[in-house]
Amino acid sequence: MTLEERFAKQEEQVLVQAERVARFERETPQRLVIHEEQLESHALELAEFRATVARGLELLERFVSGQGGGNRRGNKS
Repeated sequence: MTLEERFAKQEEQVLVQAERVARFERETPQRLVIHEEQLESHALELAEFRATVARGLELLERFVSGQGGGNRRGNKS
């Protein structure tokens, strides 16, 4: 391969890389928006999950301590 052919090949590779970088730069803001939306959604889901777990633990604690209410039987052995 001659020097001119190598130079032409490298120039072509640089152009391909430049197009890839340009495409990446165009797509990056869109991807960031998508990821930000997903992050917000996950944060809301996590907040709901934490509230549910807290309520479940509260109910369990009340049940264990005998304050659960409902039909309690006075079985004494």
